[in-house]
Amino acid sequence: MATIAEAADHIVMSETRFKQLLDQGVLNRRERNGYDLKEVREAYIRYARLAAQGRAEKKPGNLDLAEERAKLVEQQTETAAFKLAVSRGEYVLAKEVTAASEAVNGVIREKILTRSGKLTDALTMRERSDVARILHAEDIEILNELCDPITYIRVAGSLEGDADLSAASRPQSDSMGGHLPVGSCEDVGDARALED
Repeated sequence: MATIAEAADHIVMSETRFKQLLDQGVLNRRERNGYDLKEVREAYIRYARLAAQGRAEKKPGNLDLAEERAKLVEQQTETAAFKLAVSRGEYVLAKEVTAASEAVNGVIREKILTRSGKLTDALTMRERSDVARILHAEDIEILNELCDPITYIRVAGSLEGDADLSAASRPQSDSMGGHLPVGSCEDVGDARALED
């Protein structure tokens, strides 16, 4: 029977490495002066063969350098892809989306609340067909205005001298190579037209 120092020397390694193999369960821990050199040698040879074949059991603290490098490269690739997507404008800040949504909701609320006051005098003492035409024309005007991104830019207070309003109102390309109508709204037509 041998000590840790003698068993480590027998398989040509440091005591520190021998203790690591004990902690990893590669070698069986024994009491003081209780290591059988033949058992230690055979256990280490089995472990070395498995490690050479890439089948050594992965335990905490037993890192595979190639695997860790591959993980690092994968993380770096994901980080680079994310940074590129951010620089292309594919991601936006949640606070910017919230501000834009609040601006849109404010414009829609304003249009709905002011509609009745705006039309009260125009609808007084009118024929049913005239009322329908006037209401339809107002609806068309509101919908066309709501489809115009400049409306939201102005309401959001972000209309500045250097803002590119023409870019905001240009048709956007869709994923099929065509184009989407401005603001993803269909042109609802002329405010003067009324279909029966």
